[in-house]
Amino acid sequence: MLDGAVVLDVSSFQIVLANKAAADMFGFASPREAVGENPLSYIPEEDRDGVARLIALNLEGKATNPAELRVLTTDKKERWISATATKVDYEGRTAILSTLRDLTSEKAKDAALRAAEETPEN
Repeated sequence: MLDGAVVLDVSSFQIVLANKAAADMFGFASPREAVGENPLSYIPEEDRDGVARLIALNLEGKATNPAELRVLTTDKKERWISATATKVDYEGRTAILSTLRDLTSEKAKDAALRAAEETPEN
């Protein structure tokens, strides 16, 4: 799958542009459905403050990229993504361009490998 990409308008804190890969990653039927959404709505509640801090740091030019984040799809399934963010100008407004890579399969394989290594041999 190609990397997802979204543009987040900072003043409204809404997605103003998304590609098909990002829409697919989050379970939207089309990129157009993602437009107008608040991306924090797709972050587990207990992780939202941390993600909001990462966004603020990015706007100050202090964020470390990429960040691994837990996200929720439209049907509330948990996924893991690697996200990078760059402050940009979009149609005369301050915005963030974020690229997203789905890490869910890799995380599941790593967890299975760790579990296998921790299982005592008979």
